[in-house]
Amino acid sequence: THTGHKVMTVEAKLAISSNKLQSCFNEIQNTFQVDIQNKLDEINTKKTDTENKIKIRVDKIDSVYDEIINKIFTQRESAKNEVHESYNPILTSFENQLSLLQNLSTSISGLHKAINNHNNNNKLH
Repeated sequence: THTGHKVMTVEAKLAISSNKLQSCFNEIQNTFQVDIQNKLDEINTKKTDTENKIKIRVDKIDSVYDEIINKIFTQRESAKNEVHESYNPILTSFENQLSLLQNLSTSISGLHKAINNHNNNNKLH
């Protein structure tokens, strides 16, 4: 009976040790799970922050791009207008000179007719 009692004690001790090991293991597992969850949360937060920063930068780039495009269009339009403004007086001047030339041409052809008529009249006499 004495040895039987000792064997029981060893089994009891083994059971206690096994339980302690199990609870240690559970504690370690829980700690790991909490740590892992915290890390995941941290990573997700950083990811979200980074995505937001990127979105803000992309929006900024878009707005700067739009601004540049608008400036280019505005400058192109004002350049077109400037060209028109600087060419208009020249065109007007050309048109005036053209009409003067046409008048001159008409006068010259009238003069030619008059000379021809004069010559023809002289031939008759």
